[in-house]
Amino acid sequence: MPSRRSRPWGFDLDSDALFRALFEKGPDPILISNDAGRIHALNPAAEELFGESAEALRALSVGERFEASFDLSQGLAGRLVLLRADGGRRLVEAVTHEVPATGLRVTWLRERAGEALRASESRQRELEGQLIQAQKMDAVGRLAGGVAHDFNNMLSVILGYCELLGLKLDDGDERRLDLEEISTAAGRAAQLTQQLLAFSRKQLLEPETLSLNEIVLDMTKMLRRVLGEDVALETRLAEGLNAVRVDRSQFEQTILNAAINSRDALPQGGSLTIETENLDLTPEDAARLSVSAPGPAVRLTLRDDGEGMTEDTRRRAFEPFFTTKERGRGTGLGLSTAYGIVKQSGGGIFLESSPGNGTSLSIYLPAATATPAHTTGPVAVTEDLSGNETILLAEDDADVRRLAASVLRMLGYRVFEAADGAEALAFTRASNATTIDLLVTDVVMPVLGGPELARALQAERPGLPVLFISGYTEDALGTRGVLEPGVLLLMKPLTVTALGRKVREALSSTARRSALPR
Repeated sequence: MPSRRSRPWGFDLDSDALFRALFEKGPDPILISNDAGRIHALNPAAEELFGESAEALRALSVGERFEASFDLSQGLAGRLVLLRADGGRRLVEAVTHEVPATGLRVTWLRERAGEALRASESRQRELEGQLIQAQKMDAVGRLAGGVAHDFNNMLSVILGYCELLGLKLDDGDERRLDLEEISTAAGRAAQLTQQLLAFSRKQLLEPETLSLNEIVLDMTKMLRRVLGEDVALETRLAEGLNAVRVDRSQFEQTILNAAINSRDALPQGGSLTIETENLDLTPEDAARLSVSAPGPAVRLTLRDDGEGMTEDTRRRAFEPFFTTKERGRGTGLGLSTAYGIVKQSGGGIFLESSPGNGTSLSIYLPAATATPAHTTGPVAVTEDLSGNETILLAEDDADVRRLAASVLRMLGYRVFEAADGAEALAFTRASNATTIDLLVTDVVMPVLGGPELARALQAERPGLPVLFISGYTEDALGTRGVLEPGVLLLMKPLTVTALGRKVREALSSTARRSALPR
């Protein structure tokens, strides 16, 4: 029989007394479980941590007392959240070892500092807040998109007839001033609609591959005028900056809105710094920053040393119509518009601010694969909008239809009107010998929509050019195919100049005559 192991200090390392001293009197929680993961024993320190007696826990599964799965089939070292009997949660470190030839495993538990768990819970609350904010923004966005169509139709009528009346009045007619006031107010309303659509991520964007450095440099002179002499503007632009795909005019508006906010936060003067930087995002980074894809990306940051924001103001900063400015000094749509533009471009936008510490607005965008295009200057557009061709006009809104027909007839065109696609198709079949040079049609109409009408007419009249018009949002148009390359589309509200130019483009562009939604 082998001798017991002994040491000069005189006690037996294999004795039950020593085991009980270590297990029952030790300060660290110890849990013993069997091969099936059932709790076999707990020491008093573990009972205190669990908030339950060993008797109550015996034979329960270890996994029932932890927030994440707890696999004891292998040695485990990690951090877990323990669920106490009283509903509390504790962050613990766990280390598990198998006891050979016993079918048992011993797990040592050590509670982490309360700050770690509180940080975890704080992060969870932050994520919940972001979810609630996203749901709220999406709800307002759907509302904005829903009213945009009808509102754009009404604005088409107001703006269009203002232009028509203006053409009939002499330059010295005092009524022109009244007319210009109406037109200006309607123009502001149209701009407001576009801002709401930008916020709701439903506006029609025209993205191009470009460098944010180029945009910032092109805007520098204008930004200095906007900021005023007492605000210093500094740019720190990264060399070799990745290209991105954004709508240039919309992104310029984003930068301008942020700069105006910084100016208003610097009543006594100060500084605004605009920085660009290349990033390489991991999948976790992309998810956290709301960027559409991991990999190469660009960060644009606007940082001021102004008054800063309270936490409540920072949380609400992207909400439409929320503003801390006095009445009459803003619509509260500046940052909400920026939010929508960035999100629609596949990026994320974040605001950091606190009272007395200034504000930092960071925009993250995925890098584009193509080389940025360089501006070659404006394309000359002829202002001769007149013509003598025959146009078939299909529009279900009677007021918009009358306006468009009046504009086209004033420009010299022969116009046939139809209240929907079915009526337009019936007219062409009843008047088969009538030459039609252009179809101008609304996209969404009852009975027969614009794309279906266009396909039917081109089947009977090959080569017939088509111009689509619409006041609906991008998501509604995308499902109907009118956003595809080569398809001519004019967004409402309509104006005399915009309609005249687009009609001339449609009639003169033979390369696009067969372009229809698939």
